[in-house]
Amino acid sequence: MQITLAEYLKDPCGSLSLPYKKAMAMGEPSGVTVTHGSGEGEGFFRLLHRLEDMKEPCLQNGFRLAEAECDVIVAHINGCYDGVAITREQLEEYDKALVILVKEEMTGEIAASGIAEFDPMAKEGYLEWIQVSDGYRHRGLGAFVVKELLWRMKGVADFVTVSGKVESMEAERLYRSCGFTGHDVWYVKQEDR
Repeated sequence: MQITLAEYLKDPCGSLSLPYKKAMAMGEPSGVTVTHGSGEGEGFFRLLHRLEDMKEPCLQNGFRLAEAECDVIVAHINGCYDGVAITREQLEEYDKALVILVKEEMTGEIAASGIAEFDPMAKEGYLEWIQVSDGYRHRGLGAFVVKELLWRMKGVADFVTVSGKVESMEAERLYRSCGFTGHDVWYVKQEDR
């Protein structure tokens, strides 16, 4: 579905299943049906943050922001997901200012990481990869990573979007706790061949 940038900006999460830049680059995929609101297939929520009323995030004691080393981030992302992987080449395409790595100070272990992108044409930021290592969950590190990425886009982006699988209620709760809003759900179904 082709829409104009002006149409997209009126309702970013309700008008496209992906950020504008990605949707325009991808075009309409063949063999896939994408529907908004209801449908068959895998469901994905899409939420919006207007970057208002924000405070600079503070990383808790015992953790530090570290240099975002490509191989370390790639290994962290790929170790946090089943069946999803990112390559070094893909990671190198991201703006390093929007790549975050959090390590535990004492051990140097990777606790969390995150990546966002920015589309200057739409003035849209979007969260791409947010992950917390198993032993570090439920300590506020995911919220820190999300808020830090939002903070870095404040003053540059007009808004930020994020999406995730509908069944991932913990991820949706995290984003909502960081100020994301909305109720848009998109369904993606692979057509039978």
